[in-house]
Order: sequence, then C-alpha cells, then structure tokens
Amino acid sequence: MTVLMYKNKVAIIDYGINNISSLTKAFNTINVENKVVENYKELKNFSHLILPGIGSFDYGINNLKEKGFKDEIINSAEKGCFILGICLGMQLLFEKSEESQSNVTGLSLAKGECSKLKSSNQLKVRVPHIGWNSLKITKPSKLLKSIPNNSDFYFVHSYYVSNENSTSVAVCKHGIEFTAVFEFENIMGTQFHPEKSFSRGLNILKQFSSLS
Repeated sequence: MTVLMYKNKVAIIDYGINNISSLTKAFNTINVENKVVENYKELKNFSHLILPGIGSFDYGINNLKEKGFKDEIINSAEKGCFILGICLGMQLLFEKSEESQSNVTGLSLAKGECSKLKSSNQLKVRVPHIGWNSLKITKPSKLLKSIPNNSDFYFVHSYYVSNENSTSVAVCKHGIEFTAVFEFENIMGTQFHPEKSFSRGLNILKQFSSLS
C-alpha cells in the first residue's frame, strides 16, 4: 500500500479552466490544509483531490490530458484516494457528454453521461441554470452528513447527469430532476459550487476532507 505524504491534505487541481481562489479561500476558512497543484507528479503525495472546472467538456478533458493529469487522476482513484469533482469537474468524472464536439471520453471513474438541460418558456426554465436551488437527498451520503433536506446551494451549469444513475445521492429540479450529488466508493461530485454556498457548502468540503 502506498504511503501518502500529505494524508487529509487537499490537492486542488489547477489545469487551466478553474476558479482556484474561491476554493483555497473556502478550505482556509475551515482550517483544512490545501495546495494548488499545477504539476501532475505532485498528486501522488495527496490523499484527497479536488477537480474543479469551468467551461466545456472537451476543453476540460483536453487540458487534463495535455498537462498529464488525466492518467494520474485515474491512478490516484485506483489507489483509493478520495476525489471530488465540482461543476464541470463532476461531469468530467463520467464517461461522456452531449457537449463534446469530438466525442471525447471523460475520466470514466463513474458510469453515465451528461446531457443538455432544455429551456422552457412555459415552465419558466432558463439555460444555463444559474442561481440558488434546493437539494432533495435521496440516499445516505458521506458528503451530506448534517445537511438538512431541501437546503439551497449555488448552481451554474447547462449540462447534467441523469438522476436515474445508481450513484446519485441527491437531486435538484430545474425543469427536470438531475443528479446534484453523486458518490461511488471514493469518487464523488457536486453539480453545484460548495465553495460558493456559504456554511452548508463549507460543511460539505469539511466532510470530504475528513474522509478516511
């Protein structure tokens, strides 16, 4: 078994399309050691990895490949490291996305694919889905301990993972219900931004960083 140098210290993966400052500020607020990692070789030293992301599926995966992170993230997952994807980062953990223009494959650490939300004037549903929305917790969850059902979190996205996925532990409704939180062994994700969701979002980051 590989001995990790920084047990329960969080690596925030910087691959060029992510909002790093809000995450570092969030972890500093809850007194969790963290480091922004720009070199994939450093990931082997961490037990907990955060994969953030803003932008498109193709650009995200291509950047991960170009910077050497894709294979190293998969290796870390196989070693049992805890990985949390946020927003686009969550979607990249799955197999594929309708957003992809070149049919690229995601990290495939969880089974499923991403589809585009549909707008509806009749239902007053706009895309992208931006703003506060509530979670419906559907299964026991490591990340959502002490989070009350129907708590609000901050979303910014146009694509989603189906709530029919067996790894879904909480859903949100924006026209349709979609997976807001998923957990599969040591791999998990939030479609919303916990770092922008005040105390309850910080609670989720705290729960993640304490997993062992």
